[in-house]
Amino acid sequence: MSNVNRLQPLSLLIMRVAAGAIVLDHGIRKFQFPGFAGYLQFQHMPAWLNSVTAGFEVVVGALLIVGLLTKWAAIGTALYMVVAAVLAHPIGHLFQEPAMLFALAAGLLAFGPGMAALDGMIGKTA
Repeated sequence: MSNVNRLQPLSLLIMRVAAGAIVLDHGIRKFQFPGFAGYLQFQHMPAWLNSVTAGFEVVVGALLIVGLLTKWAAIGTALYMVVAAVLAHPIGHLFQEPAMLFALAAGLLAFGPGMAALDGMIGKTA
């Protein structure tokens, strides 16, 4: 079992980069293809929230990828995924992605960023 435990830092790195890449990609796509703004208006929310959510996703995704302020980025991602699950993905298979990103963020929040994170390089653990 100790051999498996040695893989934890690498596993956390993979979780962090995967979650960050997915969140970053969603933010970039919202800027490139602002169809989400129409969905927001359909849900009786202001279209400018598209830019806010896109910017949030880009920043948080980038922070996760490089491992900077990882726990804060994980908290933001987890909370954002709860909102996404309730408002944008409430039924069926559409719920899977926010649930998966919530789980990845919760794992990073509980166990830290893993290896090759800027948090560790600058001596920041929280």
